[in-house]
Amino acid sequence: MKRIIISVFISAAFMACKKDDEVKPEIPEVKNPTVSCGERKICFDIEDSSYTSNVGMYHLDDTSYFAKYESNGKQLSIDWFTQDPMVGSFPAGNVKMKGKSRIYWFPDASSTYWMSDSGEVNITKHEGNKVSATFNGRLQKLVNGSPNGEVLFVKNGVFTDGSYF
Repeated sequence: MKRIIISVFISAAFMACKKDDEVKPEIPEVKNPTVSCGERKICFDIEDSSYTSNVGMYHLDDTSYFAKYESNGKQLSIDWFTQDPMVGSFPAGNVKMKGKSRIYWFPDASSTYWMSDSGEVNITKHEGNKVSATFNGRLQKLVNGSPNGEVLFVKNGVFTDGSYF
């Protein structure tokens, strides 16, 4: 009788293992914004859409740097303000101020656009005129320059080895 009970337990254990092997766990996709999306490229997500394009870079004056995505009538602009070209974190907001950054989203040619009210631009490389960074932010919708209370999020942002003039 003991042999039968032991055989049943061993059989049940093997059957349970076989069933577990057939079930594949769901692994969520993890995006690492510190990984390059390609040399001289900019990549980011807004809501459920992903965007990739060549990055446009500019050094506008002694304190302003500018990077942008532009494709199919859409534009994402990032500016950060520092006198010294350096790596570091620049908190995103809606004010042009030394040590800060701004992120803008223009989904079309209308007077409606989105501007950061929080977030971060993290310059990870600034060597000569080449810049790499990660960025994210909460953007507030502006209609004719006034906020209307709607928000969206830019996530997983990265640009790599953009060259400014």
